[in-house]
Amino acid sequence: MRLTADDEDRRAHAVGLHMEDPLSTEQRRTRDALMRAAPLDIGGTVAEQRVVMETMLTSILLADDVTTTPATLGGVPVLHVDVAGTDASRVLLYLHGGAHALGSVRMEAGLAADVARHAGTRVVSVDYGVAPEDPFPAALDDAIAGYRALLAQCKIPKLVRRSQA
Repeated sequence: MRLTADDEDRRAHAVGLHMEDPLSTEQRRTRDALMRAAPLDIGGTVAEQRVVMETMLTSILLADDVTTTPATLGGVPVLHVDVAGTDASRVLLYLHGGAHALGSVRMEAGLAADVARHAGTRVVSVDYGVAPEDPFPAALDDAIAGYRALLAQCKIPKLVRRSQA
């Protein structure tokens, strides 16, 4: 049995995990309809699977208050995801899903926007190399390069340590 957006809301409220959904009721219904109509077997080659996944995930429009900006960080492509009202001086490094073969920052911009909204920060999503074109350890190397470059940009006044008292 598949849950609808309304079912998910009721379940989240029941267990105390409800967070404000930035999508309108109509947007949630459209998203649910698209996901229910999506093929369950994406079959084919990795390249063909990427096309299906990209089509499915990018067909869901981002909320009007979300801005995405392609950039480069440490020589690696990234996507800056900003939500109106969040603090762009605070940054969360985000590594998209996709089992190191199917994902991309474009496919997961909506999820990254949700993370940005709930964390109250800018999200920098690393578009790391995926297999088989970029075999292990390419994704790890890209993630570390992005992380190091982000650290180099940050101005951290001091380390915060837990009190020993």
